[in-house]
Amino acid sequence: MEKKKDLLMRIFYALFAVIFTFVIINVFRVNAYHKTSLLIAATIPCIAAITGIYLFMRKYENTLEKNYDKILIIFSIVMFLVQMTLGLILRHDSAWDIGAVNKGAVEWVETGTFEGYYEYFCGCSNNLGPTAFYFIFFKMASLIGITDYYAVAVFVDSVMLTLLMTLASLICRKLTSSARCGVFALVLFAVSVQYWFMAAANYTDVMSMLFPILTYWLYLKSKEAEGKRRIILYLFAGLSAAVGSLIKFTVIIAVVAIIIYMLFNEKPRHIAEFTVSTIVITAIALVSFNSYIFSNHLSRDMAEEKHRPLVHWVMMGLKGDGRYNPADFEFTDNLPPEEREEKISEEIRNRVHDLGFSGMLGLTAKKSAIDFGDGTYGIADMLNFELAHETELKDWIIYGGDHYSIYSHYATAVHISIMILMLIAAYILALAKKEQEQRKSVLILYLAIFGVWLFLMCWETNRRYFSNFAPIIIICGVMGMEMLTRILSELITDAKSRRFKKTV
Repeated sequence: MEKKKDLLMRIFYALFAVIFTFVIINVFRVNAYHKTSLLIAATIPCIAAITGIYLFMRKYENTLEKNYDKILIIFSIVMFLVQMTLGLILRHDSAWDIGAVNKGAVEWVETGTFEGYYEYFCGCSNNLGPTAFYFIFFKMASLIGITDYYAVAVFVDSVMLTLLMTLASLICRKLTSSARCGVFALVLFAVSVQYWFMAAANYTDVMSMLFPILTYWLYLKSKEAEGKRRIILYLFAGLSAAVGSLIKFTVIIAVVAIIIYMLFNEKPRHIAEFTVSTIVITAIALVSFNSYIFSNHLSRDMAEEKHRPLVHWVMMGLKGDGRYNPADFEFTDNLPPEEREEKISEEIRNRVHDLGFSGMLGLTAKKSAIDFGDGTYGIADMLNFELAHETELKDWIIYGGDHYSIYSHYATAVHISIMILMLIAAYILALAKKEQEQRKSVLILYLAIFGVWLFLMCWETNRRYFSNFAPIIIICGVMGMEMLTRILSELITDAKSRRFKKTV
């Protein structure tokens, strides 16, 4: 039975390796944001530098082990201060969806309703969760006399981002039993400069980034627990998933990945406990939240009139390169509410038929390149507004800035380098027979990334939409570097041993 499970895992890793080879090739080949030549030129030295840093760290394994806790604390403090400072420097007046989330939360605190945005939220109910999330913190701040709600949002985002980096480091250390890997994860976050500015990007991608990592961490901790403690950790994992999915529903992919892993590797009782815990808590959270919103704020009649079915975004993902287009919104909004789902589904079938196999393959290549091909994670979408203060930073991180191309190419080169390391690990896990334990240990992470890719191929195309799982890509990159250097080290040792035997 164990051999069959291992074979299935190897097949999955092989499939993952093929797909993400396809993704990375197309990031270079049909990249919508960067020049291929510049991207290749930037990626090669990035891979070399990251590898050099890791090899250097290998020489100081004992020092890193002794000082890991100190390093983690210092990094967390410094990163929090950097994010908080840069977030305040980048103070801006947001608009569109971002403005609705932030200003809707402020109006809710100050007036008891967000009536000025009722019509918007009837059409975009997916943004009610993040609005309520900010409302909770804005309300707490207002109770102690703090009314600088932008600063509160930056503080909350900075705390969550710092926590996710801390958890990612702890996860890497736990999976490898090596402080070196935990510290290397911090290095990858530090050189991924987009994380420095994210606290200013007050929208769902950044707000939800903590929750896939947190859900996974709680599950890892539950594997060491028994009885009531394990159930409590399952419940907290469910709560994490529920809050995260209210902010951005793709967080639920992490739960699906954990359940798939458990089906192969856990006792039926544990599978049932985790599944029931997460599904019940998420269901209770969603039902309670919707019941409150429609009982106290939104009109169900208006919501039905303005509601856009989920298939709307699937339809939009099948036109052109799959990105946002106003024509599809006009198409949906002009349909009678009772006919929308049927008519949109019919349009989806027509578009798939018109594209054919080759067209769908070409579209998948474009969507893969756009969805995973920007290392800035598209945070400029949330910062591309009128800044409150003049700062040279906007020349670097805002679209059209004098130095934006340098920042964008660098961030993307680092991102691609980490994806290549993740891909290397997938090939090793698919091909190396001796990696049974490693195949198990990182299966959830690779299932989650695969699930995100699969979802995005069916959804509207957007460079931002993968970013709440980007920290998991970084963990996979750390694992890739560790596996690669370990295997190369073993091969070199074996070669030296054989040479020595010959000379003797």
